[in-house]
Amino acid sequence: MLPLTKPSPALSASGSGSGSEANGPPAHPPVATSSSAALESYQKRTRNQSQAQQTFRERISSQIQQAPWFEKFMLSGKPLVASFGLLVVLALNLKRRGGGGGEKRQRPAENGHVNGNDDVASEHEHEQVTIPEVYQKWTEQRENGDANVTHVAVVTGGHPFDVVGFANLWRGLMPSVDAYVQHMDDFCSAPQEVRDAYDVIVFYNFNLDAPKGRHSAWWRGDQAQMVENLGLKPYQGIFVMHHAYHNHHRGDDFTAWNEVLGVKSNDERKTDYKPRFDQKYKLAVADPMHPITRSAGDSFWLVDETYNGMPQTLDRKCHVILKSDYEHQVPVVAWTHSYRQSRVFVLLCGHNNSAWSNRHIVNIIKNGVLWCARKEADIAQKSPKSSPYKANGLAPSYGSPLRVK
Repeated sequence: MLPLTKPSPALSASGSGSGSEANGPPAHPPVATSSSAALESYQKRTRNQSQAQQTFRERISSQIQQAPWFEKFMLSGKPLVASFGLLVVLALNLKRRGGGGGEKRQRPAENGHVNGNDDVASEHEHEQVTIPEVYQKWTEQRENGDANVTHVAVVTGGHPFDVVGFANLWRGLMPSVDAYVQHMDDFCSAPQEVRDAYDVIVFYNFNLDAPKGRHSAWWRGDQAQMVENLGLKPYQGIFVMHHAYHNHHRGDDFTAWNEVLGVKSNDERKTDYKPRFDQKYKLAVADPMHPITRSAGDSFWLVDETYNGMPQTLDRKCHVILKSDYEHQVPVVAWTHSYRQSRVFVLLCGHNNSAWSNRHIVNIIKNGVLWCARKEADIAQKSPKSSPYKANGLAPSYGSPLRVK
């Protein structure tokens, strides 16, 4: 425990001789900076507790003066009744005053309504103003042309998945891709400057409802604002993967996600499609010259979840790069387009390890990240003979990748 009193002068002066050796070592060594901070924090808490106790005593005294019945019960030999009545009065007053801290602080939300978040929420939102240095460093490196690493935010939530397998997919993708798998709540509650620091945002979440504004729970952030701010940075790409295609289709008023995807409306994504798991089907490469698919050959086989019975009406600016004529899969499986100032890549594949261990899909995911980040120069001309995901021993053994037929 840290000493709370100064060392005794007698102890400090003990010893014989001259100079520092004569005085001897100090009884208490100087407190380090971190220890000083801890001591100041302890003293501050002690002062706050003393003030709270004093305030409580003053309130009790005030209530006794305003309650003639208290003295009456005390004088009549009924102290328990008097004490109980006083506690009831104090509890009612505290409830009316919002927990004893005066009127409860309320802040107006962006939609003009009063948000009833408590003081803790306000304090946490205030703490978010400080941007960690690592994100500032990423931004400076990109602005100076020194960014050799592609920083990726992989956003999840609302859908179960193999956590270890999915994380290992991104860890083994390639050394220059630095991916951070995170929940949608964490991503949305981060400051805008933090979200802007990523080179690519990969959406692998499954939030079907139209996003609301600022949520009553401060840790969830503002998902609607996050979506509406996409595409404003020309260096930041958007990668929509697998079930994230279905995001925000419940509700006709929110159409921003349709624009991100490059589809016409929510009606098509509201269709009662029939997902089928572990389907083996053939994918045709619609554009072998595109940077994302130019190393995938003309076609390849895949075992993955498919979406059957879901109509597709893409915007004319969308560029189709993967197609399928399998009866239980949609015709267009992957496409690219531009949203505002950002590149967008939509890939409907990637449900589990069956897809993540396919060397062509792994290569397409890697190339898609680099293409979204405008780093075509880093895309290999030829597909690797085996998936780096499998070669590094990162994936469970679900069978070897299917070869192109």
